[in-house]
Amino acid sequence: NSVCKWFRRIAYDDEFWTTIDLTSKFYSNRVLLKFLRRFPRNCTEVLKISGGLHHSNSGKPPPYTEQINSLIQISYPNLRHLHLLQYDFHINPTAIKNITYLPSNLQGLYLNKCEMLTTNLSGTLNFLQISQQYIKNFTKTKKFFFQQLEILSFENSSCLKSESINYLIDLCPNLIELNLNGCFRILPTRIFINTLISYNNTLRRLYLSETQITDDTIHSLCRKLKRLNILNIKNCKHITKNIVENLLT
Repeated sequence: NSVCKWFRRIAYDDEFWTTIDLTSKFYSNRVLLKFLRRFPRNCTEVLKISGGLHHSNSGKPPPYTEQINSLIQISYPNLRHLHLLQYDFHINPTAIKNITYLPSNLQGLYLNKCEMLTTNLSGTLNFLQISQQYIKNFTKTKKFFFQQLEILSFENSSCLKSESINYLIDLCPNLIELNLNGCFRILPTRIFINTLISYNNTLRRLYLSETQITDDTIHSLCRKLKRLNILNIKNCKHITKNIVENLLT
């Protein structure tokens, strides 16, 4: 009887469902769908799920499907932070095609160790590229898709490139934190730097560990991003001791 009461409390006490963390092991999409259907909660604000690398014995992460994405939005309408670890957003009949398919009311979005299309192919948009329909809607409403998004992480999503970052300002203009740690394809292009600088009124935490940025990049960013109080440049092989000394003075 006491065991039944304990399980009943877990099942119905909102305190236990504010954060749902399923990253302690990898669940197949089929199992995950069952969970999402059985445990919808209006009180859930944080959801963490992990795909892993065992999908179909291919060594690749499973696709983040339209079905999972839709069910998350239905089951957790008040979700504020979505953590997706090791999922594939590449071209797949079942996978979502663009970042704008994700819930629009998020405050934090974490796409860590994920794979996504970051090169414009014929007839296929970059995962972060906004569509012409979105541009038309924005022209009418002046409303950004991720208006409330403050934290965006692509940590260790190694496929991400500098040109993809250019799309962020038109998607989420109010970022406080951007995490690009481990995105080693990030180069210090002018458009990349200008995009980061465009967040000068909001950005406070910037993580660039293991990217290809240089001393000049840091000079440009620190001169313009006056609100920045955390800058991670650990293991950036093109950063010299000189810039570190300059930052400390």
